[in-house]
Amino acid sequence: GIVIRAKDRKNENVKSAQMGLEKIDMKALNSIPVLLGEKDILKTIQLLPGVKSGGEGNTGFYVRGGAADQNLIILDEAVVYNSSHLLGFFSTFNADAIKDVSLYKGGMPAQYGGRLSSVLDVKMDDGNNKEFKFQGGIGLIASRLKAEGPIVKDKGSFMVSFRRTYIDLFLQASPDSSINGSTLNFYDINAKANYKINDKNTIYISGYFGKDNIGVKDLFENNWGNVTTTFRLNHIFNDRLFSNTSLIYNNYNYTVRLLNDVTNFKATSLVRDFNFKEDFQYFSNKHTLRFGLNATHHRISPIDITTSQESQVNPLTQEKRYGLETAVYISDEWAVNQKLNFLYGARLAAFSLLGPGNFGSYDAAGNILSSEKVSDGKFYRNYL
Repeated sequence: GIVIRAKDRKNENVKSAQMGLEKIDMKALNSIPVLLGEKDILKTIQLLPGVKSGGEGNTGFYVRGGAADQNLIILDEAVVYNSSHLLGFFSTFNADAIKDVSLYKGGMPAQYGGRLSSVLDVKMDDGNNKEFKFQGGIGLIASRLKAEGPIVKDKGSFMVSFRRTYIDLFLQASPDSSINGSTLNFYDINAKANYKINDKNTIYISGYFGKDNIGVKDLFENNWGNVTTTFRLNHIFNDRLFSNTSLIYNNYNYTVRLLNDVTNFKATSLVRDFNFKEDFQYFSNKHTLRFGLNATHHRISPIDITTSQESQVNPLTQEKRYGLETAVYISDEWAVNQKLNFLYGARLAAFSLLGPGNFGSYDAAGNILSSEKVSDGKFYRNYL
């Protein structure tokens, strides 16, 4: 039989002060049974202790009793709001483009926040800075291709990976006109580049672009997608202190359309974030100190419905909502001696509801008690 386990870290589970951490060995994915020829990171972590699958064909997962939406899923520091393709049969993570996967099932480090259950930290491959390499694969329903190589030998590298399904090509071969006009596909692109400016500064730029398209001819269209971009500057102050400064963008949008000449119904929703992070690490003989801050500006468009004049469904546009999420943190791992370690930290988070927008308070019966119009950039509510 096949035994699924995290990356071999002999005795680290008892020697490390970090609890509940599982690191996935990317090479071990090649020996795991796959669905329709596609290696899947999220399916793999569902086989770990304390992690429960969201169901057959579903990439959602539950960690130690938490809900699926209580998991923080990040790709090169950018939050991924929808981590699935094809209604949950595949995850957004192309295993060819990933170098490291860490799952924190408990005792989350202070640098993470915003979720209660777990953290899945996924990092893209940096590429090869010595020689060009190409690899790919052909599956039953999807193919993938990866290219990597040096930008400047030993100073910089790049990686680009592309994956796409071709289920829609089989649908087009059907003699049934209601099927051959249907759409069922997804694609994703991972890209990353890094360059060592000098001995003290290295820059990293990465991006993910993915989209799903599902539709039935003359009936409906449904598509959704994630876009993430991360710019990071790594600066070395000295042998003990270094920092990472990151600018992060992520966007998730969802659209459904009814292909009817009468209604012409279309509904869209969107989540868009801009994030600034500053992280420091300081090393001494007995202490590893980590501290930093981050600020995230959220823009949420709950729903925007448009219809034709003949439709019985009224157009609806809910007001966009804006928020500012900030946090500061500090943590320390103290090696008292060879047998005793301490890991402790603190995180202070705040959330501010911003304008522009109309805000009101209601009683239990839904009657409005008061209303207030808030101008652009003004703070309406603050929570600490």
